[in-house]
Amino acid sequence: MTKKSKRHSSKRQIEAKQEDNLASKVVKWLFILIISLVLIFGIVFGVNVMTGGFGSDDETVAVDIPSGATANDVATILADNDIVANDKLFSLYMRLSGKDEIQAGHYELPKSAGFGEASDILAEGGLSGETYKLAIPEGTNLEGIADIVADASDYSADEFMEVAKSDKFFDQLKADYPDMLGEVADKDDVRYKLEGYLYPATYDIGKDESIEDIIHKMVDNMNNVYVQHQSERQHSDLSFHEVLTLASLVEAEAPETADRQKIAGVFFNRLNQDMPIQSDISISYALNEHRPYVTYDDTEVDSPYNLYKNTGLGPGPFNNPGVEAIEATLEPEDTDYLYFVADLKTGKVYYAKTYEEHMELVDKYVSEDNADM
Repeated sequence: MTKKSKRHSSKRQIEAKQEDNLASKVVKWLFILIISLVLIFGIVFGVNVMTGGFGSDDETVAVDIPSGATANDVATILADNDIVANDKLFSLYMRLSGKDEIQAGHYELPKSAGFGEASDILAEGGLSGETYKLAIPEGTNLEGIADIVADASDYSADEFMEVAKSDKFFDQLKADYPDMLGEVADKDDVRYKLEGYLYPATYDIGKDESIEDIIHKMVDNMNNVYVQHQSERQHSDLSFHEVLTLASLVEAEAPETADRQKIAGVFFNRLNQDMPIQSDISISYALNEHRPYVTYDDTEVDSPYNLYKNTGLGPGPFNNPGVEAIEATLEPEDTDYLYFVADLKTGKVYYAKTYEEHMELVDKYVSEDNADM
């Protein structure tokens, strides 16, 4: 090897050693940086857990935790009101500590509360007298919900309906729930776009909650059903809007849980044979008046909701169904029945495969005399 070659080789060795030293220093400083960040995060997290933030305050803040709120929702509400310093840290704390059992209601919480203190208060429930119960039975239509809200709150039914019919408010809801509300947003023939999408349940309502807040809770709960039944929806031939429509009929037609899957199966059998569903529930909705006994003249009403004259499901839901009716619609019972009738006195449902059998049951169990007028 020449002297020149030896010099080049020695130079490369020096450069390689310098590169190794530089890499070693970079790794060392990265390690120190990571350890420092972990320590800082631990200190910040510890301070927030103990005090809720840097500093303390004797002032209390009134907040309302809506029914169905997630841990992230609650963390955001508390952070926005300066009760906890950081929503993500508080949400993480609730998950790690197992303190994510939160009661809806109205609360007076201290500013800069410790994470433990805040979560303990939320687990105990809201202050008495600061909330009211709003009980929405399954199968209640939108106008019926408006009446219930009027009876339970200081809002009138007209005020509730004005918000529920607002296109601007619907667009806000659609922005929050684009997947669930996307289909009904494009429907111009529905009476109310929110019909069917207000989940029936008992809600704890804060005294200062707006009508928008109340409706948002109900839509949010229905969206939970939408998400939780994603797998079943994917195996259904119906869109979610159609599922809600059929489920609203099942809800109103089936007085007992045991009948829901069977009645859903009857409806599917009729749809598959291009037969009109012929549900009396559709007539009451088309007339916008409860009809315990439907006459021939009633079935002639000119309305897209009239499922005696029109085949298919109609424009949309006839009420707001509960989860059992929705599940029955997603998993109907497979039978050969094409007809059913409910005894107007007892509510017991009888099924038939032929029109002749059905008419015998109608003559026996359905008449204007035994209808609860």
